[in-house]
Amino acid sequence: MITPDVPGDHRIALKWDISAMGRGFEGVSSWGDGDVIVPAGPLSQLGRGVYMAGPIERETHGAFSAVWIKGQPPFDPRPSMQWTARLHSFMSGYFKDTTEPPYRVFMRFNPMNAGGGAALTHSFLVTYGKDVTGESFKAILGHEMTHTWTASGAVGNWYSEGNAVFYQAMIPWKAGLFTTDQYLQDINETAYRYFTNALRDTPEDQVVPRFWEDTRIRVLPYDRGAMYFAVLNGKVRRASSGRRSIDDLILVMMQKARSREPLSEQVWVDLVRQELGEDGVAVHRSMMAGGLMLPESDDFGPCFRRTTTKMRQFDLGFDNASIVSNPKVIKGLKPGSEAEKAGLRNGDIVTYGVALDAVQGDIGRKLEMKVTRDGKTFDVAYRPRGAEVETYQWERVPDASDPICKS
Repeated sequence: MITPDVPGDHRIALKWDISAMGRGFEGVSSWGDGDVIVPAGPLSQLGRGVYMAGPIERETHGAFSAVWIKGQPPFDPRPSMQWTARLHSFMSGYFKDTTEPPYRVFMRFNPMNAGGGAALTHSFLVTYGKDVTGESFKAILGHEMTHTWTASGAVGNWYSEGNAVFYQAMIPWKAGLFTTDQYLQDINETAYRYFTNALRDTPEDQVVPRFWEDTRIRVLPYDRGAMYFAVLNGKVRRASSGRRSIDDLILVMMQKARSREPLSEQVWVDLVRQELGEDGVAVHRSMMAGGLMLPESDDFGPCFRRTTTKMRQFDLGFDNASIVSNPKVIKGLKPGSEAEKAGLRNGDIVTYGVALDAVQGDIGRKLEMKVTRDGKTFDVAYRPRGAEVETYQWERVPDASDPICKS
């Protein structure tokens, strides 16, 4: 959204003119239904909102609401939105709100990256399309909702995305909205994507400059960041004999943000130093330099233990630069790769409609492409996996009960 370059805080009147759309249509935004007064703030905050107009349907529970266009999506979103309302209420208490803040989920169709989303002002935009269901929304909803409380771009993506992945299934699990096995599955999906990542030692200061270069670099703030928070959480719990956790440090950062104190990486490092001394600072520096972040066996809780297994690495089977260009032309095809076995050839022009970040994390998922060669277009699908490597996973400790798990 284009806004005037006018400094300072302003009260903004947001008004809709949808008269040309006909009867039964309305406009809604991150700040409410219809015409609203936006709280005082910079004009740029308008760019952090979601706006939707049409025949709106909604699910409302207290401070939580969800909206979508009537007749869409192709499944009943109400059960998953009721689940999300319960999660929002629990998360508000978890992060020590005095009152539950307003929060709205916007649902819209997107054929190119269905299931993705974005956290915005008191709201979250989630997309649906082929193969997306209300149940499959839940992991991304937990992730993006966490951003409402813990996000801080000034600190770094490793912080905002890392803690969101760390909390995305753990908080629903503590709320009784995920089973222990669902939480364990989420841990292992992140662990798989991180520990098998051939580029996992890329330093953090190279991630942003190379963000669109390779999906394996793009996911590092999420995966390495989550493992970093798990490592720190284990250290804090052991150092305090279980009286404190990483939550205590996150809550301090949140309070500083609410007080409009400036946040930065150094502010976080100072908190880590106060809590863990130079050992904690060394962990942070190692993470930023691309060092391996390996949680101890019980860092995810007393009913989980670390194990090792062999799993196949994500490997497109050709030069990754092939799909960064426009058009996407295959080059550097690897002999014997899954891509070659599926029929891809150097010089093929390809398109695809999925996010590679998601494909990378799902070992069983196929990458479906439209391939154009010699004037003919056809489909190719294959699992983009390469060599087996030893990696870390977690499993349940036999006979460990759920109350012990959540202690």
